[in-house]
Amino acid sequence: MDRRNSRQSEDSFMLFGMREHNNKQHKGLDYGNGHLHGPAVDLETAIRETGYGWYHFWLLMICGSVYMTCAIGTTTLSFVLPAAECDFSLDSAEKGEINATPLVGMIFGSYVWGSMADTRGRKSVLVISMTMDFVAALLSSLAPNLLSFLACRFFNGFGIIGATSVVFPYMSEFLAYKHRDLNLCRLELFWVLGVCAVPGLAWIVIPLPITWTPFPDLILRSWRLFVFFCGVPSLVIAIILHFFFMETPKFLLSRGHHDEALEVLRKIFVFNKKRPVSEYCVHRLAAETYDLQLNEDGSPVHLPLGHKEPKASLCRQFANRMKVLWEQNVALFSGPLAKYTLLACFIDFGIMSSYYTLMLWFPELLERFSSFNHLHGEETEVSGVCDVMGVVMDPSANNCTSPDHMHGPDNEVYLHTLIIGLSCLPTSLMLGYLVRKMGTRIMLTLFMTTAGISILCLHLIHNEMQNLVLSCVFEALASVAEATLFCAVVHIFPTHLRALAVSLTVTCGRIGAVLGNILLGILLDFSCVVPITTFGVLLIASGLLCLALPKPSGDHPRHSICSHAL
Repeated sequence: MDRRNSRQSEDSFMLFGMREHNNKQHKGLDYGNGHLHGPAVDLETAIRETGYGWYHFWLLMICGSVYMTCAIGTTTLSFVLPAAECDFSLDSAEKGEINATPLVGMIFGSYVWGSMADTRGRKSVLVISMTMDFVAALLSSLAPNLLSFLACRFFNGFGIIGATSVVFPYMSEFLAYKHRDLNLCRLELFWVLGVCAVPGLAWIVIPLPITWTPFPDLILRSWRLFVFFCGVPSLVIAIILHFFFMETPKFLLSRGHHDEALEVLRKIFVFNKKRPVSEYCVHRLAAETYDLQLNEDGSPVHLPLGHKEPKASLCRQFANRMKVLWEQNVALFSGPLAKYTLLACFIDFGIMSSYYTLMLWFPELLERFSSFNHLHGEETEVSGVCDVMGVVMDPSANNCTSPDHMHGPDNEVYLHTLIIGLSCLPTSLMLGYLVRKMGTRIMLTLFMTTAGISILCLHLIHNEMQNLVLSCVFEALASVAEATLFCAVVHIFPTHLRALAVSLTVTCGRIGAVLGNILLGILLDFSCVVPITTFGVLLIASGLLCLALPKPSGDHPRHSICSHAL
């Protein structure tokens, strides 16, 4: 290849963006099989040769911000329920329905986004889904009644799940094997920051004495402002992603865009090593042959930069989408992948049925404990958490005519929820180290079974402090479980099925969360022993099933290619 054609000056390098360049300079390139200029290089080696540096730091920051925003969007309603119960006249069952509605949106959305991410790209799904989350947050903050509020929160869940499930494949596909697990586990720290940000923001905003009636059917209180603020980060991060970050080279290569994938790798090399692009050792990439059109000699058909398929009718596009989705599902549920697909789905079902349910209900449960103490005195002992849930609450503490109650729960509830969120920091900070030392399977089993036991021990508590301690133990261990499971999933499934596999896993997890929220909402006032026991047993069973997951066997690093002439 002519050096003039392969070199691109460092001055023209954009920080993260993809700049279109003249396709003419790629004439004569080998598009995967190396039949023109010797052997091509596999993608794992090509990624490793870009180095590990500042680009990956900023990648962690933006992916972490995406995941933090997902945590904020997911837990927003936990503080809306105590604050909005008067405006919407909510009982416990209706609170369960409100918590479950975004999760229903997640069930429908995760499968759609997963398929789109595997066919249209990871980056575009992240941008669109986070923009949808912001729009849903804006509209729900203005919803005049419960029905419209539920509709908006459905689309909030539909949007945010796209980012939640795709951010792991997006980040992993920029990383070499030896850096993958550690960086994916670091995302969990950002989830904890998001979980902690929600009670902090709620503590600042919800107690504000804001009451404005712009329309007869709409009373704007501080909790509506809180809902809007929780959606703003999604818009900001979507804009940053769109303008400053690239599609993953692994996805581009899997779709036949070999030149574009190589261009991404060159940009990462320059940004990481601050060296001219001509010093990058890789000039050709080996093709990933699935889902590609091949020439007669076996080389992939080259799809030039900016290539678009011929415009088809809406019906044809829908039919093609359904065909692709069906083929992907057949691949997931056939052969050796079927076992691991079912395992991952059931494990996440067990995690989310307990974790998401209790996480969303923690402020409500703490508010009930606070009301119990006001009614009976803080020194009164109880025989399990369900004794508190079944007690008739203090009328003065739950009176919709009280100005204090109109603006959210007691300050103690915000403080305790913040403490529960902060309890996740030690496990999140140690997650990468623990995964390297113990492996994902052993760590998942240990953490999930211990978290399940802590739930069952709620039946044995005698006071609010014991409830807080057990809640912290549960949150600290269960909060890292899904992220660790995703680390395992991205190793098990190939590129063209990876995002859909994560999304399918997420879908089953959200089905568990929906059922958990509905079950707890219905039985909380009458027989909370049933849901609490069910959550504990499910979490323990799911933890034991983690032992059946395969050991990671990803793309192990090979010898450096820089010592070979290419």
